[in-house]
Amino acid sequence: MNKNASIIILYTSNILAGFFIIGLIPLFFEIGVECTYPVNEGICSGFMIVLANVCLLLFYIIFMFSHVDLRWVNWVACGSVGVCIPGMLVYRERYTRLDVDTVLIDS
Repeated sequence: MNKNASIIILYTSNILAGFFIIGLIPLFFEIGVECTYPVNEGICSGFMIVLANVCLLLFYIIFMFSHVDLRWVNWVACGSVGVCIPGMLVYRERYTRLDVDTVLIDS
């Protein structure tokens, strides 16, 4: 494979991955808010943001050490997706906000 083809594949895969990952963030927030319905939406969203930022901080701190071999980073990224997919497959959604709204409208 020539150099131009590998660069095109690199850019295409990064653009598509970024598009799909960034596009799923609002869906994850909506699932989190639905899952914790009686809790205020701001508390749930704030907790999710803080948790994500703490994980990213710990991940980025590792790059401050110059003697660390960085070949494991791709495997961690793939592994995190591999760990999350089964969790999303077994999750059964509950629409408690919709149920409460439907009861309020019917009565």
